[in-house]
Amino acid sequence: MNRRDASLFLGGMALLGSGFSKSRLIAADSPAKLVPGQRTGTANGHQAGHGYTHIPALDVNVSKVDSLAVAMTGAVAAGGNPLECSRAEIVSEVTQILHVHGNNGVKLTLDAHLVGQLWASRDGDGFCSLSNAEVTLMADGGTVLGANFNGRSHSGKDVVFINDHLEPSTAVVAPGEYVLLQRLVIEASHPKRCFHKNVAMAYFGPEGPNPPEWLRLLAAHRDAPKQKDLGFRVILKAENAPVG
Repeated sequence: MNRRDASLFLGGMALLGSGFSKSRLIAADSPAKLVPGQRTGTANGHQAGHGYTHIPALDVNVSKVDSLAVAMTGAVAAGGNPLECSRAEIVSEVTQILHVHGNNGVKLTLDAHLVGQLWASRDGDGFCSLSNAEVTLMADGGTVLGANFNGRSHSGKDVVFINDHLEPSTAVVAPGEYVLLQRLVIEASHPKRCFHKNVAMAYFGPEGPNPPEWLRLLAAHRDAPKQKDLGFRVILKAENAPVG
């Protein structure tokens, strides 16, 4: 190989090496993504007697490639009925498969917020509760991230305001398939009473434009401030983990 050929060979190798370095840099700088897969979700209300459930809402927002937001809202109430005990319940559940894309290490952050009110007016016979509010991110049958709000019940004459925000939890994971599970259960009940004025209510979302007449007349919650962030809200975010 003469001097000219050797110079061309070395120059070509340098360009090739530069190309490899640039490819690695581009790969390293590619943003992490959450790609949603199959989803199953239910939001069901059940009532008996003077029980009321506003149509529960389950909203899954995947408008951003690096995040997923799930919001569960609803309201239940129970008042005195002369013929039977009154009961109302909302059960909201979602199972969302997620494909995590990114570098060898992807940092996931789970942020959970719970806002609502528990009402039991005047005579204190009614009972209302937050039975369950939890979210879990799983992979291969094991828990990666999670948040669990303690259940609460109330039967007094005052109002319990709930505005809980847990410290965001994080984990560095490998790209792959994950499953997000989220569940919210709220309940209200009242014993059999004749023309009883007490109403119990678990209020985790607007109760709708046309509640029943007994609820409009008797429920103390009618004077409650309307909060746009009512409900059980979870945000999962992905970003490339720092190198080193």
